[in-house]
Amino acid sequence: MKQNRKVVKYRRPIQINVGVMLFAIIAIYILIQIIIYFSSNHMSIYEVTEQGVSQQSSYDGIIIRDEKVFKTDQAGFINYYATEGDKIGKNQTIYSVDETGEAEKLLAQSEDSKQLSNEDASDIREMINNFKGSYTNSNFSTVTSFKYQVEGTVLQLSNVNKLDEIKKLLKKSGNAGKFSVKKTSESGIVSYSVDGYENLKASAISDAKFKQDKYERTELRTTDEKSSNSPVYKLIRSDNWSIVVPITNDDYKLLKDKKTVNITFLKNRISANASVNIIQNGDKLYAELSLSRYLDQFLNDRFVSIQIRYQSAKGLKIPKTSVMDRKFYRIPLTYFSKSGASGDNGVTVVKYSENGEAKAKFIPATIYKQDKKYGYIDSSLLDAGDILKSPSSGGDFTVGRTSKFKIVYNVNKGYTVFRLVDIIYENEEYYLVSDDTKYGLSTYDHIVTNALTVENKQIINE
Repeated sequence: MKQNRKVVKYRRPIQINVGVMLFAIIAIYILIQIIIYFSSNHMSIYEVTEQGVSQQSSYDGIIIRDEKVFKTDQAGFINYYATEGDKIGKNQTIYSVDETGEAEKLLAQSEDSKQLSNEDASDIREMINNFKGSYTNSNFSTVTSFKYQVEGTVLQLSNVNKLDEIKKLLKKSGNAGKFSVKKTSESGIVSYSVDGYENLKASAISDAKFKQDKYERTELRTTDEKSSNSPVYKLIRSDNWSIVVPITNDDYKLLKDKKTVNITFLKNRISANASVNIIQNGDKLYAELSLSRYLDQFLNDRFVSIQIRYQSAKGLKIPKTSVMDRKFYRIPLTYFSKSGASGDNGVTVVKYSENGEAKAKFIPATIYKQDKKYGYIDSSLLDAGDILKSPSSGGDFTVGRTSKFKIVYNVNKGYTVFRLVDIIYENEEYYLVSDDTKYGLSTYDHIVTNALTVENKQIINE
């Protein structure tokens, strides 16, 4: 008889690896924390700082003036009797014509010939010092022009001292008829140089006019004999003048809405406000900057380098992401009163029970902004449709109209409190806001970098 054998499979007891389980728990915990971190909003804090900005560009411009060139109707040697840059009236002595050159010969023989006075010499020294202060090696060509200017000034000052004596000597010699004194036919500022740009109008400007390589300026005060119909002097007939500069399309966008801009002359660092007029000739754009001051500083300049300041601001720098709009209820000022107990400013809200009984409740309310008629309070204090009672007239006002103002969240006290901001400048990344806004920010305040991640009165946990 066969023996019945039954094989029973041995089951090993389950062995728990504590190390593996612990690692799995930690891994799951870390994974959960990562999911929570990336799915929740995080509060980043920013410290408010003060900063100034200035947006400006440099240009080379052409000076436009109301200029008129006067010519001599006689040939001869010209002597001048008015100082360049001075304002001269109508019918004033401006120059004389010596047809033969006899006047200078007689004067040279005279023992009474006068020299420059100390005051005249002082004026010459001042002219030289001013040139030294503005001279640069990059503009060496101005030296020749300045040389002629000084020589002309010395000649003119000498002639002023000699005029009476010349007349006496010529009368004595019988040659007075060959010497004539000329007077001005109108008033203006005297200039003794010409460059061919005297009749240039801003409306007719072109890029070719800005090329300085062929520009020539002629000094009129020389000892050479002049032919008839030669230019002898120029009058600038108005204190109003302008500078025309070529601009780009980007410049146009900055200038098109401006009536005035601040400009700085790079020659002497003088700053002035100028009115703006945009000129378009074909596909070219130009800005005409008009002034009524400092004409005497640029009397002998046709080209001038300037800097236009488009925008200048100083305020508190904050990220754009920290700013958001917040609604404020618009309440007539006559509906505000002060609490007798606390002295807080606020409004009286009337609530009606189910049986129609009216109950008045005073709610403290800060007026964050106000105009002549309305005060603006935080919209979280009231509900649309609430009825306010006027303490003065007893009239009712229904809450509803709102206005939006820019705010940031301040966290100095450990929880978020909104503060108003008035933006005075912005670029792609940040705003500059005023530092004197009521219920606004101050330097070194701490604010939430992203205003959309928090709410008002939220406790700061990180």
